[in-house]
This record gives sequence, structure tokens and C-alpha cells, in this order.
Amino acid sequence: AQVERALMEGAGGGAAGRGEEEAGAGGGAGSAAAGAGAEQVPSRTVVKARPKVVAEMERRAEERHKIREERMERQREREEQRRAEEQRVEEDKRQAEEREQQRIVAERQDRLRDEKRLRAQRLVDLAQQREKGRLARQFWEFNRLAQVWCVLQQVTIHAQEMGILAWHRYRRSLLRAGLSSWRAHFARSAAAAAARCGRARIANWRLRRHLFGVLLWALRLLAAEWREHVEVVREELEQSLLRRRLHSWRAVAKEVAFEKGCKATHQYARWLSRHTIRYWKQGAKQVALEQQMHAHKKLLQDKVSGWLREIDAGATADAA
Repeated sequence: AQVERALMEGAGGGAAGRGEEEAGAGGGAGSAAAGAGAEQVPSRTVVKARPKVVAEMERRAEERHKIREERMERQREREEQRRAEEQRVEEDKRQAEEREQQRIVAERQDRLRDEKRLRAQRLVDLAQQREKGRLARQFWEFNRLAQVWCVLQQVTIHAQEMGILAWHRYRRSLLRAGLSSWRAHFARSAAAAAARCGRARIANWRLRRHLFGVLLWALRLLAAEWREHVEVVREELEQSLLRRRLHSWRAVAKEVAFEKGCKATHQYARWLSRHTIRYWKQGAKQVALEQQMHAHKKLLQDKVSGWLREIDAGATADAA
């Protein structure tokens, strides 16, 4: 608006200057006619009326020229506005297409990332399942071996107890056979020899009984020792089972800690991707605003340059 007012003031000043020049020319012509035409009095009125008509015609021509320039200026402004609107619409359309393409690319990347994460999760689950199966197999084999070893120990102890019982019965049968033989020999021998032999046999029987008692005492000691050995072996088995269970518990704890670490890493990756996408969107908006600001500055510079060129053209035209 300021440029238009400046143009109108310049055009008005040019028109006023031309009117003054024409008036000066008319005045000069009138004075020349007055100096030269003292003798030609009838034609003086015609010479004075002609510059007014010419000035009126020039004024009308100047007004028509102004009107034509104003119309051309308005038409140029409408053309520039229309072009700016078309450029803005094209820029919005291009930015919308770019945003759509970026959204499609982001969705594709998210989909690929989800597929990779699911594949990795399936592989981790499969590996964990295999590891659990292997641990269960090892635990089952160990339990079977422990059960077999316990059964063998029980069979050995039972065999030893049966051997001791058989030896005891053998000694009883041997003692019974010896006593029966002694009774038979005592019946056939004399009373003194029988008594002597009886005393000797009784002493021998008592000695054997004492020896049998000592043997039983030794067997009891051996049985107690075997029981202690069984208790020690049982404690060792229980400690081994406890160690195995503690090892299994540690393995399960490690697996749980690893799963928690995987979940924490996955959550951190989701948080990082969410904030990265938000920062990327903010950067894209800032770039779009800077591009719009640059386009607006360029448009204003083009307008001001056009107006300056038109002012310079009008000034050169007025000077001419």
C-alpha cells in the first residue's frame, strides 16, 4: 500500500510537472503571440484558447494512463497472489506426500522391527525350552542313578544280613550236631570218661559259647559300623541332592534374571524408539516451518524487488 501511494504520488507529481511545463509553454507562446501580434488582433483569441484544449487533452490522457496503470498493477497483484496460492497449494501437497511416504516407511520399519523381535523371542523361548529339557533330563538321570545306587546298597546290606543269619544258623546246627554226637559218645563211654569228657565238652561248649558271644559282639559292632556307614552315605546322598537342587535353583534364577534383563532391554528399546520418533517429528515440523519461512521471505523479496523495479521504471519514464 505504501509503494502504491508512492507510485500514485510520483505519478501525480509527474502530471503536475508536465502541466506546469505545458502552462509555461503556453505562457511563452502567449507572450510571443502578444509581442508579435499587436498587429494581428483578430487571431489572439484562437492562440490563447488552443493551449487550454491541449492541456485538457493531456490531462485526460494522463488520467487514462493512470487508470490503465492502476488496472495493470491490480492485475499483476492478482496474478502474483494466484501464483503464490498455487505455489503454496503445491508445497502443501508435496509436504503431505512426503509426510505420507515417511509415515509408510516408519510403519514398514516398525513392522520389520516387530517381526525381528518376535523371531528373536521365539528363538530365545526355544533355547530356554531346550535348556530346561536338558536340565530335566540330567536331573532325571541323576535321580535314576541315585535310586539304583540306593537299591544296590539295600541289596548288599540285605545279602550281608542274610549271610550273617545263615552263618548263625550254621553254627547252631553245627553246635546241635556236636552236642548230639557228644551225647551219643557219652552213652557209649564210661561214666568217668563220660564225666571227664562231659566236663571237657562243657568247658569246650562254654568256650564256644563265649567265642560265639564274642562273635556276636563283633557282628553287632560290624552291624553298627555298617549302619553308621549307611547313615554317612545317606547324608552324602542328601547333600549331593541338595547341591543338585541348589545348582538347579541357581540355573532357574539365572534364567529369570536373564528374562528380566531381556524385558528391561526391550522396554528401553521401545522407550528409545518412541522418543526418537517424537524428536524426529519435531525436527520435521521445524524444517517445514523453516522452509515456509524461507519461501515467505523469498516471496516478499520478489515482491519488493518487483515494486522497486516498477518505481525505477516509472522514474525513468518520468525523467524521459
